[in-house]
Amino acid sequence: MDELGFIKLAERSMSAVSSCGEGIGDDCAVIPTSVGRVTVVTTDMLAEGVHFRLSTSSAYDIGWKSLAVNLSDVASMGVRPVASFMAIARPDGLSDEWYEEFMAGYRDLSVRFGVPLMGGDTTASESGLTVCVTAIGEGEAAHVKRRSAALSGDIVMTAGTLGDSAAGLSLAESGSTRYPALLKAHLSPSPQVEEGQWLGGRREVHAMTDISDGVAKDLGQICRMSGTGARVELTRLPLSDDMRRYCAEENIDPAVPALCGGEDFKLLFTVDEAEADTLAADFASHFGYAPYPIGRMTPSGGIEWLRHGVAVNERFTGYIHR
Repeated sequence: MDELGFIKLAERSMSAVSSCGEGIGDDCAVIPTSVGRVTVVTTDMLAEGVHFRLSTSSAYDIGWKSLAVNLSDVASMGVRPVASFMAIARPDGLSDEWYEEFMAGYRDLSVRFGVPLMGGDTTASESGLTVCVTAIGEGEAAHVKRRSAALSGDIVMTAGTLGDSAAGLSLAESGSTRYPALLKAHLSPSPQVEEGQWLGGRREVHAMTDISDGVAKDLGQICRMSGTGARVELTRLPLSDDMRRYCAEENIDPAVPALCGGEDFKLLFTVDEAEADTLAADFASHFGYAPYPIGRMTPSGGIEWLRHGVAVNERFTGYIHR
């Protein structure tokens, strides 16, 4: 049973239990707390050998990333993160100094966004290190962005370049220190917390998610939950200069890591067509860089990939968890 199969099993198993809010299906659960206000909750787990290797990731980076992936989920809902909880299963063999560095990474990202660690659990492990973090966010109900809210005709945008993390993973696994920026994008990503809150306050932004499993999968989730399709122009995928050089050196089609690699943790969102240019200009004025339009939502039919406006037969799929 793969990830999607287990999620469907969980939904079926719990269908008879009433819910106090919106649960499985989005980046966070949404729970109404008072008139016009909500709390959002997300949980992500990082397991040794699946999400990181001790031989290629420092203790500091693992601590940082454990929180970053959760803050990215909260950001994608358009609200502010306010607290985190951590459970950690600790194997034998890691020194006190290792755990101090781990907590330094977790602490530094917590301080950056003012998100305190409020509790959790710790236990021994006989099968590697596992870190499970829950993040809590709060905000106005009207600001919450869902995967299910895209409309046909919306412009699809990303808030940053794509594929850097996938390239950084390949570099880390090969032991290469070329392109430090690509390595950093994979080992210690920066969640777009401020951008998420800002986009949450914009009515012309309809659907939003973060890019954790690749644009091909994450945009596919928006299409599935919104009952829409999409067209994506491959020549408009935003790529960093380092990413372009790396792909040229390795003879890789940059569309593959950009769409399929995952763990970019950039925001992917759809915007009302009539307001897209204004939104992009306001975003650039506020953050110093503009979001990138990469396609358009369509009435139905899944995702169609185009090169220079012509449909291509290439099939792109995001990362599938076992």
